[in-house]
Amino acid sequence: MKQSQIYINGKSTNDMELLLIDREIGLPTVQTYKVDVPGRNGVLDLSAFLTGDIHYSNRTLKFKFYTKGNREKLINSMKEIMMLHGQKVEIVLDDYLNCYFTGRATIIGNDYKHYVEFEISVDAYPFRIAKEKSSYSFHISSSKECSILNEGVTVVPVIKTNGTVTVERGEKSISISAGSSYTDDFFKLEHGTNTFIIKGNATVTFEFTEEFI
Repeated sequence: MKQSQIYINGKSTNDMELLLIDREIGLPTVQTYKVDVPGRNGVLDLSAFLTGDIHYSNRTLKFKFYTKGNREKLINSMKEIMMLHGQKVEIVLDDYLNCYFTGRATIIGNDYKHYVEFEISVDAYPFRIAKEKSSYSFHISSSKECSILNEGVTVVPVIKTNGTVTVERGEKSISISAGSSYTDDFFKLEHGTNTFIIKGNATVTFEFTEEFI
């Protein structure tokens, strides 16, 4: 049976000879803003009022490891792990190899002479971040309906075009000049399929990095 592991800044904990004995992947806390209104039953939830989106606070990741061996090996393991204390780290789980968490690490170690236990706690950015960007390119001649799938949380892409085009979404439209690298909330990609009508003669590319709860 394959030993569970994580990758810390690209290095496998198996290669570091650390046995993963427990892990806790906390969910990010929803940032809420609620107001009691006199004369109204219940509360008024304004959590998404300003931007139309729900926002999240950091999440906590915790990993417990065990390692044993001679004193020289244990001391070297302690030195390597303790160097992460207070540092920004990237964490990859072996069941989500295409994404990473990022945050600041806190290390707690217990030395029992013949073995050592470590707990790595990470105050992490709320979402798992895709390692590779998603890119959709559309070749437009006159007019074309273009669909983009975003499997993560809401994200605003960067738009690139080699010709002047007009992009329609619902009843609104926006023009982009040739050679532009453009970003605007107009192009916000919700979770799921997002559809635009693009008019002109150009190649238009949408690039974004998916993030997941």
